[in-house]
Amino acid sequence: MFLGCNKLKKISLPGRYPLAHTMFASCTSLETATFPSNMGPSEEELYETFSHCSSLKVLDFPETFTGTVESSSFRDVTADLLFRSKTVVKFKSLYGWSMMYAGAGIYVPDNLVGSYKTADGWTDLKACIRPLSTYQG
Repeated sequence: MFLGCNKLKKISLPGRYPLAHTMFASCTSLETATFPSNMGPSEEELYETFSHCSSLKVLDFPETFTGTVESSSFRDVTADLLFRSKTVVKFKSLYGWSMMYAGAGIYVPDNLVGSYKTADGWTDLKACIRPLSTYQG
């Protein structure tokens, strides 16, 4: 939808709008993406959804986010990732690859930190996984 839109700096998705494959891939100027608290379900894996969005500062997924994160969803992204879902966000490995996240902070609900660190696909990033209550962005 916005694939390669290099002038896009900020976007606020409307209510119940789901994320999709390559939706923001290569939007190299994108700094802020705001998701509604009632974000709609993402029925597909998020293949390359935010890949190469090198200017992003933070991605804050609401509690209603139900998508499946895929190996390349955050390729070359250094933004902090905040997942507020009350269950561990599903991960799907593409071609056996681990998550291609280049950042240092993945913040999840405090009671799920241990679950994320041992969940399929997330274990390679366990050093980045932190309690949401410690986020200071």
